[in-house]
Amino acid sequence: LWYWRPGLAVAFFFGLSAWHWGSGDAPAAARYRAQWLAHSLLRGGLIFLVPLLAWPFETQLLINNLLVLAKAAPVSAGALDAATQLLMPLVLAGHLALWGSYAALKQPRLARTDALEALLLTVLLVVLPPVLSGSVYFVFWHSLGHVLRMNALMGYRAVGRSLWVELGFFLKRAAPLLTVSVAALAVLYAWYWTQAAGAVFVSLALLVASVVTLPHALLVTLGMDAAWWQRGSK
Repeated sequence: LWYWRPGLAVAFFFGLSAWHWGSGDAPAAARYRAQWLAHSLLRGGLIFLVPLLAWPFETQLLINNLLVLAKAAPVSAGALDAATQLLMPLVLAGHLALWGSYAALKQPRLARTDALEALLLTVLLVVLPPVLSGSVYFVFWHSLGHVLRMNALMGYRAVGRSLWVELGFFLKRAAPLLTVSVAALAVLYAWYWTQAAGAVFVSLALLVASVVTLPHALLVTLGMDAAWWQRGSK
């Protein structure tokens, strides 16, 4: 897809990332599959909406650098503004409806927790520029959530244990594959070092991320989140 329709590939990558990040943050206490689906779409939409509102120029530059690297036409400020104006009421109204559904099901604590998460995430995305806020979110929020879920799937009982102990448990098992991945990225960056610098490296990182996001998102959605798909509408 990158060679056939690079612009479509970039759009697909951002859309898939929004879905994956949103589903990764979905609360286990939600009772219905519709709530899980709504949270996945709304949280992912929020992560992309806030930078468009708070950092429009920087966000446009980030997107266009990736499009240029993929040899696709850049997106205009007008197009991004139109997308922002469409997305904003949907995300806001959707969150209010989702929190209302939690409250209606006598889960006010879940509604408050999710609202607090959304507020904290919004502050992070407003205060820090897109690259930095995205990095902080990915490392200390999204990835950490995956680590804790994987530990549970591997049968690790974390009751009463510190976060550092849980991270150590995971890293011991992930070390071989992690070493290979870091080495491969180092070789790739070394190869590009003489050809590009600056913002292109950020675009290159996004390009590499786009390659691994599809299988990773499929594994999580169809594997780790399989219970949500099998649960039915109730």
